[in-house]
Amino acid sequence: MHTNDREALSPPYNSTKASKMISMPNLLTSNLMPTVVPHTHKAEAQLAIDELLSEHLIPFKLKANKIARDDPSQYTVWFFDSRLHSVIVPWNAGQSFKEKVRAAVLDRVSRFRLSNVAA
Repeated sequence: MHTNDREALSPPYNSTKASKMISMPNLLTSNLMPTVVPHTHKAEAQLAIDELLSEHLIPFKLKANKIARDDPSQYTVWFFDSRLHSVIVPWNAGQSFKEKVRAAVLDRVSRFRLSNVAA
């Protein structure tokens, strides 16, 4: 196929449509790009949750489905559970991620229980 054949097959450029297109941020260069989370964080989060359940400190089983780094010192652990969707975990290098997840889940579950008692 010659260059002219390709040009003949391509749709004509419509400048009106192009000017109405929505500008989207470039995810490769913007701060919206999620940061890679070490696999060990997910394993540590799940271990903390399993320990809390075995110690009867949380009333239901949870699974750490997704972990994202929100900024250098904060992560979100998503459970995708209707009772507890997620927790925010403050964490800095040198701290135990498992212990920080444990504390965040205990804090959130305690507030969950208090709100149910007040209702």
